[in-house]
Amino acid sequence: MKKTVTACTKFEGIHCWPEAPDEVKFLRVPHRHMFGIRVEIEVNTNDRDIEFIMVKHVIDRWLGLQYDDTSNVWQMGRLSCEQVAEMVIDLVQQKFDKGKKRTISCTVDEDGENGATVTFEAKRTCNCSKEPVKMRDIGEIDDEAFKKMIRNCKGVHVVHVEPRHERLSLQDYQELAYTAIQKHQNSKEEVMHWAIGLGEEAGETLSVIKHKYYGGKYNVEELVGELGDTLWHIGAICSALGVDLEDVAVYNLMKLRHRYPEAQFDNERSIHRHDLKFSETDEAKALMEHICRHQKNC
Repeated sequence: MKKTVTACTKFEGIHCWPEAPDEVKFLRVPHRHMFGIRVEIEVNTNDRDIEFIMVKHVIDRWLGLQYDDTSNVWQMGRLSCEQVAEMVIDLVQQKFDKGKKRTISCTVDEDGENGATVTFEAKRTCNCSKEPVKMRDIGEIDDEAFKKMIRNCKGVHVVHVEPRHERLSLQDYQELAYTAIQKHQNSKEEVMHWAIGLGEEAGETLSVIKHKYYGGKYNVEELVGELGDTLWHIGAICSALGVDLEDVAVYNLMKLRHRYPEAQFDNERSIHRHDLKFSETDEAKALMEHICRHQKNC
């Protein structure tokens, strides 16, 4: 039997959608809504596993930080209902479910009419356990290959795997990759270690590719391996700083969308960037504020 608790609140906000189609072109300019937030959190007991009033208080306090200095209005820029829902889910996880073991769903509506729902599906894993656990893997591994993996792991805890049925998300990758990591005395030392490693792995990737440039062939297997090592170091730096790799990817895509609004490369825009810098837009500031709110060294 699945149990959930529900917390609801409202806030006044102003946002816009500059790329809105002609049918709803009025959405291109800033407009006001009373936004409703409804969040449902999975619980395990009948006796206040999570107190929903406390959840509402946490969300209300967080909303207060978003308002401008003169009124209780959130100047949201281009933020959508889906993006706000994702931010609320992230907030609830930080305050009530740091292990991300609960399914959390958040609906954000406009004026009690239309809206959007985002659901975080909990992964039933435990990275700290010494007992084998089941995790999604990037492919099937037969018994012999699995035994070989265990023989070669040199002390790294290897878990039993199952064939995956969906693509691995950046969040999944970051969490799973960070389990095979050595300890450091402090975050400064760790970040420097992975930054040096990132430069080294990027150089090794280039070394594989240069054979193709000089008329030879590159080994795809080696290239995939070096690209994977490069990605691992990027994820490790993010984990050491408390930054979600998915947020880094989203920020990058948002910057590209700002630079190339037609969704295609433009040489003129690439060379002459006279328009407003992406980092100065409301959308970029909102996402960076979200990132820095949970980052260890902001």
